[in-house]
Formats: sequence, C-alpha cells, structure tokens
Amino acid sequence: MPHSTAFDTTPRDGHSMRPWTSQDDRLLIQLRELEHKSYPDISIKLDRTTRACQQHYARLVQEREARYFDWTDEIDHDIIEGRRQGLAFKAISSQIATIMNGKPISHQAIEYRWAELKRDNKVPADVLAIWARKADVVWSMEEDDCIVALWTKGFTDEQIARAGKFNGKGMDDVVKRRRELIKGEDPRYAKALGQKGGGNALDQALGVKKKYGWMK
Repeated sequence: MPHSTAFDTTPRDGHSMRPWTSQDDRLLIQLRELEHKSYPDISIKLDRTTRACQQHYARLVQEREARYFDWTDEIDHDIIEGRRQGLAFKAISSQIATIMNGKPISHQAIEYRWAELKRDNKVPADVLAIWARKADVVWSMEEDDCIVALWTKGFTDEQIARAGKFNGKGMDDVVKRRRELIKGEDPRYAKALGQKGGGNALDQALGVKKKYGWMK
C-alpha cells in the first residue's frame, strides 16, 4: 500500500498533525480486518484518537475499492451527470448498479472516484459550480440542534436527513454539517451527551457508553 499522506489532526497525549505512514496503515488494517479489534482498542495500539482511526480506516477502504475497480469513461460520465443533477453518492451508486445489471459499486468508492475526477480536472466547470454553491449552505440553530439530538440518539445520517425538516438541503449537506458539529466539538453535542467541561465528545462517548451499532 502506498505511503499515506493523511494526517491525524486531533491531539492525543501531546501528539498532533502526525502523518499516517504505510506501516500505520498496515497495522490498522491488520487490527481491524484480521484481529477484529474495536476502534477504541485500535486507538490505544496506534496512540491516536478513536475518531482518527475510524476515519482513516474508512479512507483506506475507499482507496482500496476505488483503486482496483475497472473505471470506464461511461461510469465516469454517469458519476459526473449524477452530480450535475445534485444526487448524493448513494443515489448515484444505485443508479449505476441498475445500468450495470445489478453489479454494485459502493458509494464510498464513487465518492473517492469523484475526488479523483476533480483532482484530474475532468469535471466540467458548471458541475463544480453547482457543488460550490452547495458548500455555502446556511444552517439555522434549530437545524443544528435537530442534527445533534438525533445523532446522539443513535440515528444514522440517512435517518436524520429523512426525519429532520431541512429545507432545501440534501443528504450530503446533512452529513457534512453533522461532521462539522461533532468534529468541532460543538458545546451542544457535549451537552446532549450529558458532559461537563472540555475534552473530545465522541471519544468520551465511546469510553462511557457504546451508544451506536458501529461501536463494537
């Protein structure tokens, strides 16, 4: 596996901005896929935050799947056209699976391929402009409160997008905003978990009570 350039930007025991090495990547995959370790256990082994381990593993899976998939001009065109229509990656995945007679391509792989297409300047300017405008989405305090409340109750991003009344905002918008609220350790998130004081809210949640299905 190539040397990783991703960084763990969340401090842990005095460490910050520490790059992930290829050795770290191999150990992370071994612990998760061969030894079936939980993310809290992996975080101790790698001396990183639980969130950093989870996010980096997801990135590695995306890269691996995208790297070995036989991308064609037709599929790239479908991805770009899907984004032109404002579709989320899951919707594009379902659409492509129908065209390919049920052959699945995960939405994570499509998301990674989309990033590659942008990097290689293969996405038309008008499509980029659509998503640039989406990046300027404004969230109300009530919408933020709704996202935080539902997430701490164990709702998935998809369930939050369906349950909440987010006028004019799609699934991708909800996912991005939820990540911003939690990554930024928004006080409302800590409050929803019943915490006082500072610290990483997600890591504290993992240590105190495993509330979600993915917290094995």
